[in-house]
Amino acid sequence: MSSEQSRAWRIAFGIFVGVAAACVVLRACDNAMRQERIAQTAAAYTNMTELNQQEQAAELRRQQERQAREQAQHAAQDAAGQQRAAQVRAEIQAVQDAQADADARREAAWARAYKRPGECENPPTQQALVECSNQALRARERFNASYKP
Repeated sequence: MSSEQSRAWRIAFGIFVGVAAACVVLRACDNAMRQERIAQTAAAYTNMTELNQQEQAAELRRQQERQAREQAQHAAQDAAGQQRAAQVRAEIQAVQDAQADADARREAAWARAYKRPGECENPPTQQALVECSNQALRARERFNASYKP
């Protein structure tokens, strides 16, 4: 081989080595860029996941707060309803007590106002018993019509 051929081979080999080195460098750059894109994607995914978790946590807090408000409102309504029911029961009881007192006063007034005639103490006949009962009923009706508490 001549020196010119040897030189051509060295140049060709140098070009080959340069191209191979360039390929290795390009491959390394490509891998580095891929790794960078993967890292950026992972960071973006992590960021999105954290944001979603924060949004979900905030929504959960809002739901819990809304439920707590609704429960408090229902409890207040229940308490108000129970208080009103107790008040109505007390009012009913007061009306019933007042009616019972009025009835007792009326009965006491009737007992003071009506005296059974002597012949009606022990009526001798059925007819006399009926007449005494009718007389007492008429007297009671007149008393009730004229009674003023």
